[in-house]
Amino acid sequence: MQDEITGRRCELYSTWHRLKSMSRFVSRSTARAMGMIDLDVTIWCEYHDGSKEPLLFIETARDVGQSWKTAVVTQRIGECSGRPAFTVLYKPNRDETDIEAFRVQRRYPNPTDKWTSMDPKEYAIFLLGWRQKMVRKLGLREAECEV
Repeated sequence: MQDEITGRRCELYSTWHRLKSMSRFVSRSTARAMGMIDLDVTIWCEYHDGSKEPLLFIETARDVGQSWKTAVVTQRIGECSGRPAFTVLYKPNRDETDIEAFRVQRRYPNPTDKWTSMDPKEYAIFLLGWRQKMVRKLGLREAECEV
Protein backbone atom coordinates (compact mmCIF):
# COMPACT_ATOMS: atom_id res chain seq x y z
CA MET A 1 0.00 0.00 0.00
CA GLN A 2 1.25 3.47 -0.93
CA ASP A 3 1.01 6.64 1.13
CA GLU A 4 -1.40 9.31 -0.10
CA ILE A 5 0.84 11.74 -2.00
CA THR A 6 -1.31 14.87 -1.67
CA GLY A 7 -2.63 14.20 1.82
CA ARG A 8 -6.20 13.97 0.57
CA ARG A 9 -8.10 11.95 -1.98
CA CYS A 10 -9.91 13.86 -4.74
CA GLU A 11 -13.27 12.17 -5.32
CA LEU A 12 -14.20 14.10 -8.47
CA TYR A 13 -13.78 11.15 -10.84
CA SER A 14 -15.84 8.95 -8.55
CA THR A 15 -18.62 11.53 -8.64
CA TRP A 16 -18.19 12.32 -12.35
CA HIS A 17 -18.81 8.78 -13.58
CA ARG A 18 -22.07 8.32 -11.61
CA LEU A 19 -25.55 8.32 -13.15
CA LYS A 20 -26.44 11.93 -12.32
CA SER A 21 -23.23 13.32 -13.81
CA MET A 22 -22.96 11.02 -16.86
CA SER A 23 -26.56 11.72 -17.85
CA ARG A 24 -25.45 15.30 -18.57
CA PHE A 25 -23.57 13.91 -21.60
CA VAL A 26 -25.50 10.80 -22.67
CA SER A 27 -29.13 9.76 -22.18
CA ARG A 28 -30.16 8.72 -18.67
CA SER A 29 -30.84 5.14 -19.76
CA THR A 30 -27.41 4.93 -21.40
CA ALA A 31 -25.75 6.41 -18.31
CA ARG A 32 -27.58 3.84 -16.13
CA ALA A 33 -26.26 1.01 -18.33
CA MET A 34 -22.65 2.23 -18.04
CA GLY A 35 -21.67 0.13 -15.00
CA MET A 36 -18.30 0.96 -13.45
CA ILE A 37 -16.65 0.02 -10.18
CA ASP A 38 -13.54 1.29 -8.47
CA LEU A 39 -11.14 -1.62 -8.01
CA ASP A 40 -8.61 0.16 -5.79
CA VAL A 41 -9.51 3.84 -5.94
CA THR A 42 -7.35 4.37 -9.03
CA ILE A 43 -8.27 1.47 -11.33
CA TRP A 44 -11.73 1.54 -12.85
CA CYS A 45 -13.42 -1.38 -14.54
CA GLU A 46 -16.06 -0.57 -17.13
CA TYR A 47 -18.43 -3.53 -17.26
CA HIS A 48 -21.47 -4.69 -19.21
CA ASP A 49 -24.49 -4.01 -16.99
CA GLY A 50 -26.41 -7.14 -17.95
CA SER A 51 -23.64 -9.75 -17.72
CA LYS A 52 -21.08 -7.95 -15.46
CA GLU A 53 -18.49 -8.85 -18.13
CA PRO A 54 -15.44 -6.55 -17.81
CA LEU A 55 -15.09 -4.39 -20.92
CA LEU A 56 -12.09 -2.12 -20.27
CA PHE A 57 -9.79 -0.95 -17.48
CA ILE A 58 -8.93 2.64 -16.62
CA GLU A 59 -6.34 3.90 -14.17
CA THR A 60 -7.10 7.46 -13.12
CA ALA A 61 -5.18 10.26 -11.46
CA ARG A 62 -5.59 13.96 -10.97
CA ASP A 63 -3.94 15.95 -13.77
CA VAL A 64 -1.27 18.18 -12.26
CA GLY A 65 0.57 18.63 -15.55
CA GLN A 66 2.56 15.41 -15.27
CA SER A 67 3.98 13.90 -18.45
CA TRP A 68 3.49 10.31 -17.27
CA LYS A 69 1.53 8.15 -14.84
CA THR A 70 2.60 4.65 -13.99
CA ALA A 71 -0.08 2.14 -14.91
CA VAL A 72 1.84 -1.11 -15.27
CA VAL A 73 -0.69 -3.16 -13.29
CA THR A 74 -3.60 -1.77 -15.27
CA GLN A 75 -1.74 -2.50 -18.50
CA ARG A 76 -1.06 -6.09 -17.35
CA ILE A 77 -4.72 -6.56 -16.42
CA GLY A 78 -5.60 -5.48 -19.96
CA GLU A 79 -3.03 -7.83 -21.49
CA CYS A 80 -4.07 -10.82 -19.36
CA SER A 81 -7.77 -10.27 -19.95
CA GLY A 82 -7.53 -9.22 -23.60
CA ARG A 83 -9.41 -6.03 -22.72
CA PRO A 84 -8.39 -2.43 -23.48
CA ALA A 85 -6.58 -0.51 -20.76
CA PHE A 86 -6.09 3.25 -20.46
CA THR A 87 -4.57 5.84 -18.19
CA VAL A 88 -6.83 8.85 -17.67
CA LEU A 89 -5.79 12.11 -16.04
CA TYR A 90 -8.60 14.43 -14.97
CA LYS A 91 -8.40 18.16 -14.27
CA PRO A 92 -10.84 19.63 -11.75
CA ASN A 93 -12.45 22.98 -12.41
CA ARG A 94 -11.31 25.98 -10.35
CA ASP A 95 -13.64 25.36 -7.38
CA GLU A 96 -13.18 21.58 -7.60
CA THR A 97 -16.88 20.84 -8.02
CA ASP A 98 -16.57 19.07 -11.38
CA ILE A 99 -14.07 17.89 -13.97
CA GLU A 100 -13.23 20.30 -16.78
CA ALA A 101 -10.79 18.23 -18.87
CA PHE A 102 -9.32 14.78 -19.38
CA ARG A 103 -6.11 13.43 -20.90
CA VAL A 104 -6.22 9.82 -22.10
CA GLN A 105 -3.38 7.45 -22.91
CA ARG A 106 -3.86 3.95 -24.33
CA ARG A 107 -1.99 1.24 -22.38
CA TYR A 108 -3.29 -1.90 -24.12
CA PRO A 109 -3.54 -2.87 -26.93
CA ASN A 110 -1.07 -0.80 -28.94
CA PRO A 111 0.30 1.28 -26.05
CA THR A 112 1.27 4.85 -26.82
CA ASP A 113 3.12 7.64 -25.04
CA LYS A 114 0.75 10.19 -26.62
CA TRP A 115 -1.91 11.87 -24.48
CA THR A 116 -5.24 12.76 -26.09
CA SER A 117 -7.04 15.75 -24.55
CA MET A 118 -10.83 15.60 -24.21
CA ASP A 119 -13.54 17.71 -22.67
CA PRO A 120 -16.09 15.90 -20.45
CA LYS A 121 -18.57 15.21 -23.25
CA GLU A 122 -15.82 13.92 -25.56
CA TYR A 123 -14.62 11.61 -22.77
CA ALA A 124 -18.14 10.31 -22.14
CA ILE A 125 -18.51 9.57 -25.86
CA PHE A 126 -15.03 7.97 -25.89
CA LEU A 127 -16.15 5.63 -23.05
CA LEU A 128 -19.40 4.85 -24.81
CA GLY A 129 -17.60 4.09 -28.09
CA TRP A 130 -15.20 1.65 -26.42
CA ARG A 131 -18.06 0.03 -24.50
CA GLN A 132 -20.04 -0.51 -27.72
CA LYS A 133 -16.97 -1.87 -29.53
CA MET A 134 -16.25 -4.38 -26.74
CA VAL A 135 -19.90 -5.42 -26.39
CA ARG A 136 -19.93 -6.28 -30.11
CA LYS A 137 -16.53 -8.00 -29.94
CA LEU A 138 -17.64 -10.17 -27.01
CA GLY A 139 -21.05 -10.94 -28.53
CA LEU A 140 -22.96 -9.45 -25.60
CA ARG A 141 -26.47 -8.06 -25.83
CA GLU A 142 -26.06 -4.36 -26.55
CA ALA A 143 -27.88 -1.87 -24.38
CA GLU A 144 -29.78 0.89 -26.13
CA CYS A 145 -27.34 3.79 -26.09
CA GLU A 146 -28.01 7.39 -26.97
CA VAL A 147 -25.77 10.44 -26.78
